[in-house]
Amino acid sequence: MLKEFEVSSAEAGFYAEWPWLPNCGDSNAASLPKLRSVTLQHTPFKWSSPMLHNLEHLSLRAVPTSHLPLDRIQGILSASPQLKTLSIHFQGVLPSVLAMSPLTLPNLTSFSIGGHYLLTQLVDTLTLPSLTSLTMDIESRDPIEDTLSSLLTRSSSPPLAHLSIAYGTASSVASFYYGPGGIVISWNILAELIHLKTLEVGGTPFEPLLTALGPPDGDLNTMTSWACPNLQSLSMKSCQSQDEDVAKLVQVIEARNPGGGAVAQAIGGVTPVRLRTLELLECPSMGPDIVKWLRSRVDRVVCTEPSGR
Repeated sequence: MLKEFEVSSAEAGFYAEWPWLPNCGDSNAASLPKLRSVTLQHTPFKWSSPMLHNLEHLSLRAVPTSHLPLDRIQGILSASPQLKTLSIHFQGVLPSVLAMSPLTLPNLTSFSIGGHYLLTQLVDTLTLPSLTSLTMDIESRDPIEDTLSSLLTRSSSPPLAHLSIAYGTASSVASFYYGPGGIVISWNILAELIHLKTLEVGGTPFEPLLTALGPPDGDLNTMTSWACPNLQSLSMKSCQSQDEDVAKLVQVIEARNPGGGAVAQAIGGVTPVRLRTLELLECPSMGPDIVKWLRSRVDRVVCTEPSGR
């Protein structure tokens, strides 16, 4: 009769195997024909466990001592082709032993992935045509924009409404922007996200992102269209800014949220909706005058400075 199963720990521990979990693949394994939702947070498990089959909802945060090869992590996903929501976090990952094949999860709407940088190779095998929410908190090593763009292209431009990049890890790492490469080289990907309503970004410079969200450059005859025309909520955490970036922020809000409740300028036949929420968390101070002005244009504005200041 069991449909949902969860064992979660708030903090990471270093545990040996827990034999009481149905982790064995032999004939003595527990029969769980109706199990559809499994959550294991900081809990030991075997990748081949029968409880990780035929699921619709799966959330796994492996213990720090877990080091699974990449192909076995993909094997966990392959065992539940009807997944609707998926959240995985692996701090330790080994290169794949067996070759990985393309994997389509046709019903997956919410996907969260975090941890070791090799997990980008897992993302590169996935096709997610129904995806509406994507969270990526993978360690910085290589630019991730190509990985993200390729995923959306393979998935035939799914109706992505929520995108979060390096937001959950922004406070624990200095930055995901590594020199000229960087996890996001540019924000050209935003031009493709016409359904996006919520954007969360951590540890990136202000200027490239704000430029992408502002009105397109060029005269009215050469402008393409607005990026993310349906964006309603923008959250930035631990982002790097300079004095001139404050002016850029003001320009973006001025363009998307004109004074007096006016409608933004239509470009390429597209008029962006008004931004309703703006969060600048653990970012350099904007100054009380700027914050006051922002609150006159945006319904909800939250600004916090880095801790310790």
